[in-house]
Amino acid sequence: AAGVGMSFAADEAAGPGRVSFVADDAAVFTSTTLDELKGMCTDLGLKPKEERDTDNDPSLSLELGNLKGALLLYHNDERITSLGLQSNFKMDVMPTLDRINEWNVAKRFSRAYLVKEKVTIEEDLDLQGGVTWKSVARFLTTFQKSVADFTKHIDYPA
Repeated sequence: AAGVGMSFAADEAAGPGRVSFVADDAAVFTSTTLDELKGMCTDLGLKPKEERDTDNDPSLSLELGNLKGALLLYHNDERITSLGLQSNFKMDVMPTLDRINEWNVAKRFSRAYLVKEKVTIEEDLDLQGGVTWKSVARFLTTFQKSVADFTKHIDYPA
């Protein structure tokens, strides 16, 4: 995405058509904008679509392979100061709480829970302590892998 200190380049070592993140600089930032995040998500192939969350705040719907996720944007005035990633699953036969807790015990970066009739996996990233674009890209791609692994863990028919 232009103007946000980041770019992406082909990574032939990872395989044909693979893309890897290349930071233009190591600039640290503590907040960002919706447009910057949309650009990064687009560059990562997540096909962001602007939506509104339950509090009527902007959020981005993302494509995580053949699954969906949401990038939740938390504001401090006009700037986004923290990010949340979330993916929800409804199933005919819900996993047990023990099965969901197995995930929480074994995994470090995501957490899962069962509320009413849906299973949720999520991750958070606080920008206020300082991050780089590379760390935000890693946050997004790590979640995409976590969602894929989680669907296998709960036997979700993906």
